Amino acid sequence: MSSDLGINPKTSKPYTVILVDDSRSMRMYLKQFLLSEKFEVISEANDGSEAVRAIKILDIKPDIMFIDVEMPELNGIETVKAIKPLLPNTKFIMETGKTDPETVKELLSLKIDGYIVKPYDRKVLSDKITAILKS
Repeated sequence: MSSDLGINPKTSKPYTVILVDDSRSMRMYLKQFLLSEKFEVISEANDGSEAVRAIKILDIKPDIMFIDVEMPELNGIETVKAIKPLLPNTKFIMETGKTDPETVKELLSLKIDGYIVKPYDRKVLSDKITAILKS
């Protein structure tokens, strides 16, 4: 596995990431994976409302946002709709435990860059992120 997946080849700097998930353990697993691949996690949020507030105050805009679909308060789909217009250059990756056609169709209608299915598998995660960064 590449140890520099998180380094932007154009700038030689780490891609910046925000994690939005109400599951602390999922955020921690994803954060550990991303840090091991040299990404820079600049912020974490427990729900969409917290993420929207963070985006408005952060000086650094993320290159990538990982957003859980099912969260209390503001779910992932509502969060993407609120944040995407503010971050036209950010890649959006949704996280979901559901793979039913309705959920997948709804995710794709958001014009996100991709989605990953929980629970995470390191190899699948790495391959999916690699494909999204190249697109």
